[in-house]
Amino acid sequence: MRFAGPQSAPMGDGMVMIRPERIHVGTGSQPAMIERVTFAGSSLRIALNVGGVKLIAEIPNDEHSRNLEEDKATHIDLLADAVRVLPLN
Repeated sequence: MRFAGPQSAPMGDGMVMIRPERIHVGTGSQPAMIERVTFAGSSLRIALNVGGVKLIAEIPNDEHSRNLEEDKATHIDLLADAVRVLPLN
């Protein structure tokens, strides 16, 4: 995955961190495949494959999440202010 960052950011390998509740499922422009949906009471944990990268999203268990099924394509949105990049040095 590639993310746009500040022009002054050093180039190199890093680890990307994002809290599961900050991943928006069913909206956005990034294609993803739903691998697993796990019921967790008032929320659902969604295992996603995004171009070979595995992500876990946590979303409210409400009427907007009813169409999310395993082995189904969807889209996600990762808000830039929610992403943290840690250099691997």
